[in-house]
Amino acid sequence: MSGPERVLAVTDLGRAGRAAVRAAAARARQTGATLGVVHVMPSLERVRPLFPQQVASDALAHALLPARVRDALDRHLVEAAPDAPPFEVMLVSGGDAEQALATAEAWRADLIVIGGDVPSTLDAERVVRHAHAPVLVVRDGPAHGPIVACTDFSDPALPAVHAAAREAARTGARLIVVHAIEPVPHAMVGLEGLGVIPTHLWSVERRRDAEARLAAALAGLQVAGEYAAVEGGVVTGLVGLARERGAGLMVVGTVGRTGLTRFLLGSVAEAIVREAPCSTLVVRLHRRG
Repeated sequence: MSGPERVLAVTDLGRAGRAAVRAAAARARQTGATLGVVHVMPSLERVRPLFPQQVASDALAHALLPARVRDALDRHLVEAAPDAPPFEVMLVSGGDAEQALATAEAWRADLIVIGGDVPSTLDAERVVRHAHAPVLVVRDGPAHGPIVACTDFSDPALPAVHAAAREAARTGARLIVVHAIEPVPHAMVGLEGLGVIPTHLWSVERRRDAEARLAAALAGLQVAGEYAAVEGGVVTGLVGLARERGAGLMVVGTVGRTGLTRFLLGSVAEAIVREAPCSTLVVRLHRRG
């Protein structure tokens, strides 16, 4: 990436939007990033076949809306981040995440920041699913907790682990690289008498292998940290460790594909966004096909 990072905050003028603006402004102050803010205005276009006399008033309201929204947005930005560096403000119409994502891509955002706490008029999971760039979903949580990098040792997880290491180096937070051990397959339970490896030994071997691979991954990052292998299911295990350690950020990877493959691989990231006790950074590995 050439030049400063381009960070775009998506706000709905509510509490979640304020959190997104605050987090984006803090990052821009620290890194010198170019800062942008986008707000998606509701659409007032309506068809009134029974009340044609309302068409003129609707047109007037629609014409006045941008100026009124801009005034409200200016107050919102001052309240959310009074010491923010200069930023570019964009107003788009449509009222949903698609317009925000189209703006982010046209603006060439390197990072999209959106609030994850409800209530919010914007769907953070939808943004995560379709964004072209990494997405930081901001949620209330420990301000100075460790960074939890989630990996399943696949290619999509690699950018997330490296992004977590960069965040740890930038913020001084401790890094924990975590892998969730798959549960014992139901087909193996009770089959020890038939020569199948005992389930408790299967778990031990899986943990030993995971810890060796985690240690190797951490050694290659050149960042101080630790590693952990957890059980209990992918999402519940990873989220449970983040909650237990008081994590300030979870980092998870997904694949930039469309169709069923993207849905299946992205479902873990979206579930972590939904359940995480802290902010989540979702990093995408782009592939063709």
